[in-house]
Amino acid sequence: MSDQQTPSLIEVGANIQDGDLRLWRAKEAVRQGELRLAAQAAIRTALEARATAITGWAAASFLALAAATAATVGVVPHI
Repeated sequence: MSDQQTPSLIEVGANIQDGDLRLWRAKEAVRQGELRLAAQAAIRTALEARATAITGWAAASFLALAAATAATVGVVPHI
């Protein structure tokens, strides 16, 4: 043969001579994506819990103000 060497493959998509480990990089990118999605899911869960708490407090506040207003106006009889 000539002076050219055939590249030695160490894994599918990975070539020793050019130093490019494409398969490893692809697997790492998938892993990083999965980690990012897991973090986003955790953040979304926390935000949903906060939104539920805010809605509950807003409803309770509204009902308390409505009751106070109704008692002041005289709609609700005093006991």
